[in-house]
Amino acid sequence: MKHHCDELAMSIQITYKKRTTQNKFASDVKFHIDIKNDFPNSPPEVFCISNFIYPTLFDNRNLINSILSEEWKPTNSIEQIIDLIPALCERVLENNTNKYLCYYGEYKIDQVYDINHFLCNSELSFFKCLQFLKCKSANKAEKMRKERYIILSDVYFLLFDPAPNFKNMAKLLFWGDIRYLRITKTDNYHEEEKAHSYILEWLNDNSKIISFEILFANSFINNNFVMNPIQDFIDAVDKKSNKLKDNFRVFHEDYFKSSELLTNANLSFDNLNSLIKYNENKFSVYKNAYLAKSLVLLYKKVYAYYKKFNDSNANAYEIKIQNLNNKDFEHKVIDNYEIKYDIKNNYKLSRSYSNTYHEDFV
Repeated sequence: MKHHCDELAMSIQITYKKRTTQNKFASDVKFHIDIKNDFPNSPPEVFCISNFIYPTLFDNRNLINSILSEEWKPTNSIEQIIDLIPALCERVLENNTNKYLCYYGEYKIDQVYDINHFLCNSELSFFKCLQFLKCKSANKAEKMRKERYIILSDVYFLLFDPAPNFKNMAKLLFWGDIRYLRITKTDNYHEEEKAHSYILEWLNDNSKIISFEILFANSFINNNFVMNPIQDFIDAVDKKSNKLKDNFRVFHEDYFKSSELLTNANLSFDNLNSLIKYNENKFSVYKNAYLAKSLVLLYKKVYAYYKKFNDSNANAYEIKIQNLNNKDFEHKVIDNYEIKYDIKNNYKLSRSYSNTYHEDFV
C-alpha cells in the first residue's frame, strides 16, 4: 500500500451572513476552500459545511465546477470564487422552489476522503459491510472479501475502500444517484455472519451499469438477534429515494433526454414550457451565464420537438438559442450577504493512496 500527501498551501473558511430580510435562508451559510501548493495552475476545492437546504450540500462534494460557469483558468482568483458562492446558493434555492433537482459539484473516483468529514453531518447515513470480489485463483468459484464503507447522502450512494492503517481515511470506489439503486437478496447464506449477501445494481433505462455483491453482518447478544443492518440500509435508501421523488418534479437528467422521451414521461411538454417561463423570468432579472446555459438546454428540447413535426415554432426557438449563444454574460454577484473568512496556513491532509493489486468488481 502506497501513501502520499498533497500539501495544501492555505485553507479558508467563509461565512455568508444574512444582511437583508431578502435573504431566504434560515441561517448563515458556511463554506470551506482548500488551496493547493500549485495554485493557480490547479483549481481550489470548495466544500459546503452547513445544512441550509434540502438536499444538503454538506456531504463533502467539491463544488468548484458548479460555482464557476467555465473550466478553471490560472487567471481565476480566490476572491472571484468567494464572490460567486452566494450566486450558487441563490440558484440552489431557485431550483428547489421550482421543484427542479440539480446535481451540484462532484466526487472524484480513487481520491481518498476523510470519513469524519461526512460524519460531521448527522443527516448522512454510514454503514460498514463486506464486498465480494472475483479472486484470481484456480478455483473460479472462490471470492475475496474486502471491507467497505458506505455513505448515503440525500442524493448519492458512495462506496469506499478503507485505508489499512488509517481507518478514518478511505478511497472512493463508486458514487451514483440513489434513485437508480436496486437491491436484490441472493441465495448465498454466510454462516459466520448469519446473513445473506445482497446485489446492489445501478440501472439506467433498465440497463445495468454496475453491480456489487455485499454482505452486512447481523448482530447477536447471547444468541438474541439485536441488529439488522441490511434492513436499516434498505430502509434508508427507500426513505431518501422516495423523499427526492416526492419533493421534485423535474430532475437533472431530464435535460439530457430526447424531446420525445420528455413528452411521454412524467415531465410533460406543458411542464417543460412552465420551466422555460420560470427561467426566462429569472433571466430578465439576473442576466448571467448560469441561467443562459439552462435556457439554451431547455430551448434545444423544445426546438427538437417542433422540428420533428416541421412546426414553424421551431424557428423562434432556433433564434433564441443563437441569441443566447452569441452573448457574453458577466457573473452577477449577490449583494445581500456579508462575507467573513478565516485563513489558516500550512494546512496538510492526506489526499490519496493506491492499491498494489487490481480489483475486478463482481
